Amino acid sequence: MLRIFFLTLGIYLLYRFIFDFFIPVYRASKRVHRQFQDMQQNGYGSQDAGTTSTYASKNGSSSSSYSPPPSQKDYIDFEEIKD
Repeated sequence: MLRIFFLTLGIYLLYRFIFDFFIPVYRASKRVHRQFQDMQQNGYGSQDAGTTSTYASKNGSSSSSYSPPPSQKDYIDFEEIKD
């Protein structure tokens, strides 16, 4: 009788592990993997290359450097407040 109880308990715990932990983790990892593939196919990976070249051009590594002129609308007057 005790053997049947432990066998039933083991099957129940295995069932809970598979359906409450393993399957949701598997589905989430597949979803994340699919989202990464979609981002790569849509060209989001090419933006990284563009930011790298912009960074290189600001450091003088590239022969053609472009920096947009600062806008006066973006300037905020800063005054330090001392207590």
